[in-house]
Amino acid sequence: MRRILFVTALMVAFLSVSAMAQVNFGLKSVGAHVGYVMPNNGVDNTIGFGVQSEFGSFKLSNAAFTFGALLNYWSKTYGSSSAVEYSLSEFTIAPFVHYNLPLESKFQPYVGGGFGFVSNGFKVDYKTNAYGFGDYSSSSSDFVFFGLAGGATIPVTNNRVGFGEIRYQLGDYDVFSINVGVNYLLGK
Repeated sequence: MRRILFVTALMVAFLSVSAMAQVNFGLKSVGAHVGYVMPNNGVDNTIGFGVQSEFGSFKLSNAAFTFGALLNYWSKTYGSSSAVEYSLSEFTIAPFVHYNLPLESKFQPYVGGGFGFVSNGFKVDYKTNAYGFGDYSSSSSDFVFFGLAGGATIPVTNNRVGFGEIRYQLGDYDVFSINVGVNYLLGK
């Protein structure tokens, strides 16, 4: 009997919370960003770029969350004028959740994070070998990471939102980046 009462109370609580929640899912915006990337693995700082989209929002009382995904890419090359050229590149795909801080202004700060997938590539290009021909060697590694983000959005026009954010990804290679970009709002 206690178990039935507990399950009933739990269901009533869950349904009352769900009734107060406002869910708005679907493709809401797409955009692009550029960033200053600072890898923490002995690689010099570089420029990265990417695209992102927002898939909707969830509001519960005063708490507002935004869901989306991003794709990032950056690369760094060394020794381009010598006989051997080394390059390291990283491709990231990650879903994210942002908690929008409750402010009554156009400037909307947020914090968030999520888990993602990273593919790192390393290539050594020998421009000439002992026989006078070029050759190369490459390898790659894939891993899952945890990312943190903080930033803010501000409307630029009726259908475009600018944003600036910092990101830190924790994984096999830790990477800190500062990004700016613009999202195009769909359906406006």
